[in-house]
Amino acid sequence: MIKKTIKYTWTIICVLIIGSLVFIFLAMDNSVHLIPTPRDLDSYSKAYNVRNNTSEEDVYVAYHLNTSGDNFAPREVGLDLFVQNGDKGFKQTIDSCKEAGSGAVDVSNLGLKSDDENKTAFCDKKIYLAKLEEGKIIFYRYANNVSGTQKEIVTSMPVSIKAKRIIIVNSYELYSDKNQKTLSVMENI
Repeated sequence: MIKKTIKYTWTIICVLIIGSLVFIFLAMDNSVHLIPTPRDLDSYSKAYNVRNNTSEEDVYVAYHLNTSGDNFAPREVGLDLFVQNGDKGFKQTIDSCKEAGSGAVDVSNLGLKSDDENKTAFCDKKIYLAKLEEGKIIFYRYANNVSGTQKEIVTSMPVSIKAKRIIIVNSYELYSDKNQKTLSVMENI
């Protein structure tokens, strides 16, 4: 009886050791990811055709948290921008995040106005803000470091010279036919 128990114990130990070695080998070979891998970023915005035109005075912006394609290997969240103005639509992945979100973010410590709070998204302690300037929408990245707040331009996308206001919409509104009055559905997403 004791010999059988010892035999089974050694069998289990051998299986665990061999399984561990195989897992380590696969992890070293990048076949198994133990930590989330960063997403690929777009170096420029991609234009898309839109189904329905919106007013040229309104620039619709959606911050989309992209979690697709991480079924078999953990991946970081992609922070995607969607912009529509008139008959033009643009998309760009601007960051890869461990923690991300969008909506009202306190921007007072960055020296910004409170009406900017709803035009923001965050990614790993960095805040992204949309600003409208003549003929383009600019996305800024604010990051705090030891020397203070660092502000840099991440990307800009062309909009109509008639554009007067930014309207932030939820990313699900990009895909839902029920919300075509708010933001038309972009094709080829």
